[in-house]
Amino acid sequence: MKDPLERDKKPLPYKSYDEIPEEVIEEAEQIEQRCTDSSTMSVYYDCECWAMRFLEQRLIRGPEVSQNSVMMDIGTECPNTPAIAGYAYNTCIHQGISTFPSGQDPEEYCECVGNSYAKLYERSGQTLTSSLIVKMKTISALSCTKQPPGVPVLVPPIK
Repeated sequence: MKDPLERDKKPLPYKSYDEIPEEVIEEAEQIEQRCTDSSTMSVYYDCECWAMRFLEQRLIRGPEVSQNSVMMDIGTECPNTPAIAGYAYNTCIHQGISTFPSGQDPEEYCECVGNSYAKLYERSGQTLTSSLIVKMKTISALSCTKQPPGVPVLVPPIK
Protein backbone atom coordinates (compact mmCIF):
# COMPACT_ATOMS: atom_id res chain seq x y z
CA MET A 1 0.00 0.00 0.00
CA LYS A 2 1.30 3.44 -0.91
CA ASP A 3 1.96 5.99 1.83
CA PRO A 4 -0.89 8.56 1.75
CA LEU A 5 1.63 11.37 2.28
CA GLU A 6 3.38 10.31 -0.93
CA ARG A 7 0.32 10.74 -3.17
CA ASP A 8 1.03 14.08 -4.86
CA LYS A 9 4.70 14.54 -4.07
CA LYS A 10 6.76 16.63 -6.40
CA PRO A 11 10.52 16.89 -6.16
CA LEU A 12 11.66 19.50 -3.69
CA PRO A 13 13.45 22.52 -5.15
CA TYR A 14 16.48 22.05 -2.85
CA LYS A 15 19.01 19.26 -2.80
CA SER A 16 19.74 19.53 0.94
CA TYR A 17 18.16 21.12 3.99
CA ASP A 18 21.14 23.47 4.28
CA GLU A 19 19.86 25.27 1.16
CA ILE A 20 16.41 26.01 2.60
CA PRO A 21 15.95 29.73 3.35
CA GLU A 22 15.89 30.50 7.07
CA GLU A 23 12.57 32.41 6.80
CA VAL A 24 10.85 29.27 5.46
CA ILE A 25 12.13 27.22 8.39
CA GLU A 26 11.00 29.95 10.82
CA GLU A 27 7.53 29.98 9.23
CA ALA A 28 7.24 26.19 9.70
CA GLU A 29 8.38 26.56 13.33
CA GLN A 30 5.66 29.20 13.87
CA ILE A 31 3.07 26.82 12.41
CA GLU A 32 4.23 24.09 14.79
CA GLN A 33 4.14 26.46 17.77
CA ARG A 34 0.64 27.70 16.89
CA CYS A 35 -0.53 24.09 16.65
CA THR A 36 1.14 23.11 19.93
CA ASP A 37 -0.32 26.15 21.73
CA SER A 38 -3.86 25.37 20.58
CA SER A 39 -5.70 22.97 22.86
CA THR A 40 -7.80 21.75 19.92
CA MET A 41 -5.11 21.59 17.24
CA SER A 42 -2.66 19.76 19.48
CA VAL A 43 -5.24 17.05 20.14
CA TYR A 44 -6.26 16.53 16.53
CA TYR A 45 -2.87 16.96 14.82
CA ASP A 46 0.67 15.73 15.28
CA CYS A 47 2.05 19.28 15.28
CA GLU A 48 5.61 18.31 14.36
CA CYS A 49 4.41 16.25 11.40
CA TRP A 50 2.05 19.03 10.35
CA ALA A 51 4.85 21.61 10.44
CA MET A 52 7.10 19.37 8.34
CA ARG A 53 4.32 18.85 5.79
CA PHE A 54 3.80 22.64 5.77
CA LEU A 55 7.52 23.18 5.16
CA GLU A 56 7.49 20.70 2.31
CA GLN A 57 4.44 22.30 0.68
CA ARG A 58 5.84 25.80 1.18
CA LEU A 59 9.01 24.76 -0.66
CA ILE A 60 6.99 23.25 -3.50
CA ARG A 61 4.45 26.08 -3.78
CA GLY A 62 6.88 28.95 -3.27
CA PRO A 63 6.84 32.19 -1.27
CA GLU A 64 4.14 33.91 -3.36
CA VAL A 65 1.43 31.49 -2.21
CA SER A 66 -0.43 32.57 0.93
CA GLN A 67 0.10 30.73 4.19
CA ASN A 68 -3.61 29.83 4.23
CA SER A 69 -3.33 28.19 0.81
CA VAL A 70 -0.37 26.12 1.95
CA MET A 71 -2.30 25.16 5.10
CA MET A 72 -5.22 24.05 2.94
CA ASP A 73 -2.82 21.87 0.91
CA ILE A 74 -1.93 19.85 3.99
CA GLY A 75 -5.52 19.92 5.26
CA THR A 76 -6.17 17.04 7.59
CA GLU A 77 -2.85 15.25 7.19
CA CYS A 78 -1.01 14.09 10.30
CA PRO A 79 -3.92 13.26 12.63
CA ASN A 80 -2.81 12.62 16.22
CA THR A 81 -4.82 9.42 16.59
CA PRO A 82 -3.67 8.49 20.15
CA ALA A 83 -4.48 11.99 21.46
CA ILE A 84 -7.85 12.00 19.68
CA ALA A 85 -8.73 8.62 21.21
CA GLY A 86 -7.64 9.86 24.65
CA TYR A 87 -9.70 13.03 24.31
CA ALA A 88 -12.83 11.08 23.30
CA TYR A 89 -12.27 8.52 26.08
CA ASN A 90 -11.90 11.25 28.74
CA THR A 91 -14.96 13.09 27.46
CA CYS A 92 -16.95 9.85 27.58
CA ILE A 93 -15.79 8.64 31.00
CA HIS A 94 -16.53 12.02 32.65
CA GLN A 95 -20.10 12.30 31.28
CA GLY A 96 -21.73 10.70 34.27
CA ILE A 97 -23.22 7.32 34.96
CA SER A 98 -26.64 8.12 33.49
CA THR A 99 -25.17 8.44 29.99
CA PHE A 100 -23.63 4.95 29.81
CA PRO A 101 -25.61 2.21 28.11
CA SER A 102 -27.19 -0.01 30.75
CA GLY A 103 -25.43 -3.27 31.38
CA GLN A 104 -22.15 -2.12 29.82
CA ASP A 105 -18.92 -1.54 31.67
CA PRO A 106 -18.25 2.24 31.45
CA GLU A 107 -14.49 1.69 31.07
CA GLU A 108 -14.94 -0.78 28.20
CA TYR A 109 -17.63 1.35 26.57
CA CYS A 110 -15.57 4.56 26.72
CA GLU A 111 -12.46 2.82 25.44
CA CYS A 112 -14.50 1.67 22.45
CA VAL A 113 -15.90 5.18 21.97
CA GLY A 114 -12.43 6.74 22.11
CA ASN A 115 -10.92 4.34 19.60
CA SER A 116 -13.93 4.56 17.26
CA TYR A 117 -13.93 8.36 17.40
CA ALA A 118 -10.22 8.53 16.54
CA LYS A 119 -10.63 6.11 13.62
CA LEU A 120 -13.60 8.07 12.29
CA TYR A 121 -11.64 11.33 12.32
CA GLU A 122 -8.57 9.74 10.78
CA ARG A 123 -10.68 8.33 7.95
CA SER A 124 -12.92 11.37 7.48
CA GLY A 125 -10.46 13.50 5.52
CA GLN A 126 -12.58 16.48 6.57
CA THR A 127 -11.66 19.73 8.23
CA LEU A 128 -12.60 19.77 11.90
CA THR A 129 -15.97 21.45 12.49
CA SER A 130 -18.48 21.30 15.33
CA SER A 131 -20.84 19.43 12.99
CA LEU A 132 -18.20 16.79 12.26
CA ILE A 133 -17.46 16.41 15.99
CA VAL A 134 -21.16 15.82 16.77
CA LYS A 135 -21.44 13.26 13.95
CA MET A 136 -18.33 11.39 15.08
CA LYS A 137 -19.44 11.38 18.74
CA THR A 138 -22.86 10.06 17.78
CA ILE A 139 -21.58 7.36 15.42
CA SER A 140 -18.89 6.20 17.83
CA ALA A 141 -21.35 6.04 20.75
CA LEU A 142 -23.90 4.10 18.71
CA SER A 143 -21.26 1.74 17.33
CA CYS A 144 -20.14 0.88 20.87
CA THR A 145 -23.61 0.35 22.34
CA LYS A 146 -24.39 -3.34 22.72
CA GLN A 147 -27.98 -4.16 21.84
CA PRO A 148 -30.06 -6.75 23.69
CA PRO A 149 -30.54 -10.09 21.92
CA GLY A 150 -32.94 -9.80 19.00
CA VAL A 151 -32.48 -6.03 18.64
CA PRO A 152 -30.61 -5.04 15.48
CA VAL A 153 -27.33 -3.16 15.78
CA LEU A 154 -27.84 0.54 15.04
CA VAL A 155 -24.31 1.19 13.79
CA PRO A 156 -21.80 -1.61 13.20
CA PRO A 157 -18.60 -1.47 15.27
CA ILE A 158 -15.88 0.76 13.82
CA LYS A 159 -12.94 -1.45 12.92
